[in-house]
Order: sequence, then C-alpha cells, then structure tokens
Amino acid sequence: MISLVGLGDAKVGSESTIACLAADQDRVFSRSQLLAAGVSSDAIKGRQRSGLLVVLHRGVYSLGTPTWRGRLRAAVLAVDGSVLSHRAAGSMHDLLDGRTAEAIDVTTCRHAHAREGIAVHRVRALPAEEIVTIDGIPCTSVARTLVDLAATEPRRVVEQALDAAELQQVYDGRALNEAMRRNRPGAATLRTIDAEHFAGTTVTRNDFEEAFLALCRRGGLPQPAMNAPLILPSGCPIVDALWRDARVAVELDGRAAHLRRKCFESDRVRDVELTVAGFLPARFTWRSVTRKPKWVERQTRALLERGYSTGPAQELAIRSCVGP
Repeated sequence: MISLVGLGDAKVGSESTIACLAADQDRVFSRSQLLAAGVSSDAIKGRQRSGLLVVLHRGVYSLGTPTWRGRLRAAVLAVDGSVLSHRAAGSMHDLLDGRTAEAIDVTTCRHAHAREGIAVHRVRALPAEEIVTIDGIPCTSVARTLVDLAATEPRRVVEQALDAAELQQVYDGRALNEAMRRNRPGAATLRTIDAEHFAGTTVTRNDFEEAFLALCRRGGLPQPAMNAPLILPSGCPIVDALWRDARVAVELDGRAAHLRRKCFESDRVRDVELTVAGFLPARFTWRSVTRKPKWVERQTRALLERGYSTGPAQELAIRSCVGP
C-alpha cells in the first residue's frame, strides 16, 4: 500500500482512517470523501503537486496508477448518482472484458456533464431492482446489463455475455423477461437473440475458436456446439466444435500446443476413439482457417453431409456429459 504519511489533517482525521478508505476503495477517492475523512483542501493540493494523488477526473483522485477496478470506481465517483452499465457492468459481472471499450459506461437519471474516458447514458428511471452493488461499486443487474449490451454491441458480444451468464449460473430467465418487458433500447434485439441462441453452447476460449465459429456462420453451416464435453474410453475430453447429430468432431490445432509430444500422442488417441465411436474427426489449423476459409468451409460442409447421410451410428459406451 502507498504510504499516506503527511496526507491527513491531524486536527480532523487520522492517517489510519484514510488508510482504511484506501484499502476499501481500490485506492480511489472523491474530493468529498477525502474531506469527510479529515483531509484538508491544502493537504489535497499539496499531495496532488507531489504526485501522490493522481487526478483521474475532476474531483476524483487515485493513490498512484489506478487498477482497472479503480478506474471503474472512479467513473462512478465522477458522475453524480451514476452506476456502471453496458460493457463496464459486463466486466463487473465477469460477462465480458469491458477494457476493450473506448470509454467506461455509466448510467444516471441526473443531468451529467461529459467526462473524458466516460460514456454517460441518461435514462428517465433506473428501478432499484436493476441496481446491484459489487465490492462497493454500484452497477446495473445482470438482466439490465444484457439489455443494455443488446442496444450497443454486436450480436456476437451479446451471445458471449449470455454464454458467460449461463456458465456462472447467473442467467435468470424471469429477471431477463421482466427487463425486456419494459421495452428499453435493446429489449427487442435481446428478445430475438435469446430466442435463437441456446446460452452456453458457443463458449469460445480464444480468437481461433471465434474465427472458426464465424466461418461456419458466414458459410451458412449448422452451428456447432463449441467446447462440448464427451465421454471417451481415455477420459472426458472437450471437443472444440461438435455437431452431435451429424457425428462430426472438429479440433482446432494451434501449433504451439499440439506439437508437444504428449499432446501429439493424445490427439491421435482421441481421433481413433472418436472414429470407433462413430464420429468423423477432423483437424484444422489456424493458417487454414484464416488463409483458406473457403476450403475449410467446403471440407466442413462435406463432413456434415456425409455424417447426416449415414445417420447416427451406434454410440457404444460414449455419451455426452450433458445428456443426449
């Protein structure tokens, strides 16, 4: 923790009080909080000149370089009566990475001036049931966040947020329906996406898997289940892209991971076991997916046509870990 010696006003507050405030608030303060803690205006100005207090926004300071969580807290402190929303709230709920946004989103019912690095969304009302507090930082609920994301983000980002909500078991269909029922911007879009997208089925772990999923969609191929678990004699592997009905299992081979001897051997064992179990295994590289997408699309389509035409083979001892 950064030393706070000399920051407090001995007549009003104490260094220990400010130290506790720093520990609780990601080392980020508003001017009013510092004054309430007993720090005089002169002390604030002095520590600002010395570089101990970094100005993040007007009336908002950080002890040193702020963390990502500190930047989120600072945005709320900077805009009176605001809560984190959109991508920023998605970040707080671990639904997506809000750091990819150009500015931190906040929503408020009050009049607010624009601040550099903060995107202010004004609304007429923000019901109490749509506000939650995480580590002392107010933000929109998961349901409200999903509605807001649908109003501003591409469909794939919304799908990723829905997948993350399902995996973290915070997907609440009743709350989501109630949030959409209010017909805010994004409600109609989210209603369509939620009806067409089975949450949890398109979870991707990297850009490679995202690229392959996008390739399938562009080509009009049936959508695979991404990172789908299966039971095989050698264990319960996760298949990168699985078409269960067509019995097609695609692995996406990154060079660094799959050239190691142990992985090389286990990959071949998995291919044999998939074939014996009635699946058509296939492997595509990053180079093929990114530089020869049409070829990958044609091969995948051929595999699917072959799989659907032969019908489901006997599963032997293999079953999905999550059901048929």
